[in-house]
Amino acid sequence: MSDLRIRGLVKRYGNVVALGGVDLDVPAGSRTAVVGASGSGKSTLLRLVAGFEAPDEGTIAFGDELLAKGPRIIPAHKRGIGIVSQDGALFPHLDIADNIGFGLPKELSGSRDQRIGELLDAVELSRSLASRRPHQLSGGQQQRVALARALACRPRLMLLDEPFSALDASLRQNVREVVAHALEAAGIASILVTHDQAEALSFADQVAVIRHGEFAQVGPPDVLYLRPLTRETAVFLGKAILLPARAGEGFVDCALGRIPADTEGKTGAVDVMLRPEQVLLHAAQPSPVGRDGRSIPATVKTVRFEGADCAIVVEIADQALQLALKLPSFGAPKPGDLVHLLVGGEAHVF
Repeated sequence: MSDLRIRGLVKRYGNVVALGGVDLDVPAGSRTAVVGASGSGKSTLLRLVAGFEAPDEGTIAFGDELLAKGPRIIPAHKRGIGIVSQDGALFPHLDIADNIGFGLPKELSGSRDQRIGELLDAVELSRSLASRRPHQLSGGQQQRVALARALACRPRLMLLDEPFSALDASLRQNVREVVAHALEAAGIASILVTHDQAEALSFADQVAVIRHGEFAQVGPPDVLYLRPLTRETAVFLGKAILLPARAGEGFVDCALGRIPADTEGKTGAVDVMLRPEQVLLHAAQPSPVGRDGRSIPATVKTVRFEGADCAIVVEIADQALQLALKLPSFGAPKPGDLVHLLVGGEAHVF
């Protein structure tokens, strides 16, 4: 197995720079998610890797093979790359077996049927569905068939172009887990393009945040979530509490008290980030209390029921500061309740 290596990739459409010289490594057998807002360049990157378009500058290499060097490219059908699009793009006039086996040589005969059955098993679909047409399947089943078709010719890389976005939330998670398992079992590297931050963080071994045609940060999902390089990336990847603070040796002092932090030698005024789930809420003053010997009293302003969880807003009176938190709905406080706040884990210092 080989790594995919992208270096200095540039793509322009007239005066618009869609990609501004990006670098990316996708290790063999790994899952990478490229996440960004609409128009950030993520779909352009996927089209260049697939071979549907040629870059203006830069290189795309797979192992020792150079797929693109500037506008000189190897055509898409010779790259050995599979792709699953948002709508699946199944052939409506073919049954499921023929959709999956579309790219398989006809001379395989019996072994072709065996391969189709194995692919149905791989994407956790019953073999009894093989004779149905695409319109007789649910959206989630259709996307699994599209994946099975892409897997049929044993690609060395799989490109996933927002394949879960048309599915409802509960089905999306299930299909995403099936896809991840199938790709892992086959040992195929993949690149998922998505605008859904939670999807990127849960699917991938490596997340690349793209903004205005450039990567703002690339790394393991937990690193990007807990230690983003910029405030923009912090807010883009999820709810964030951003506070001014004063840094000391291994801690910061802020409106939520003294919090452990890797200050990297910084002292004086800094900005810090906490994720809302780090703020622990207690109905009574907890014991033991925080590192600085106290908890922070606050008043519950609003509570919004969201099923298993609820969104609450608390106000720290002496700081004139309101925080938006999320808690389990069971046993949640009510508006007007006095609560006590403690912070778990470390603050991230910008």
